[in-house]
Amino acid sequence: SASGVPLRTSDISRQTSVPRAYLSKLLRKLTEAGILQSQAGHGGGFLLAHDPEQITFLEVLEAVGMRLEADRCYLGLGKCNLTEPCSLHQSASMLDQHVLDWARTTRVSDLAASQTPCHPEH
Repeated sequence: SASGVPLRTSDISRQTSVPRAYLSKLLRKLTEAGILQSQAGHGGGFLLAHDPEQITFLEVLEAVGMRLEADRCYLGLGKCNLTEPCSLHQSASMLDQHVLDWARTTRVSDLAASQTPCHPEH
């Protein structure tokens, strides 16, 4: 948490509706990447390891194993390129570049400032 109060996995799971087992894996990866700190014991939980102004969404995505690639093929034909593009290459490349630019420039603090409760439909 940005407030300096550790958040427990069970509380994060309940607030986000992310299954606890899956969330535990994500939190472990974020801790290994140095984005989170883990505190064990009574009153323990997870805290941001750095100021939220310093953590980009790209760092978070990469820490949990998501790779944003500007030249992936949405049709599964391997890497597309300008000389041998698939039929979706131009549109998909523009979309990928926008997402990559957003992830590079959006900070955890930006997301926290606009946060609304997350309650996905079941």
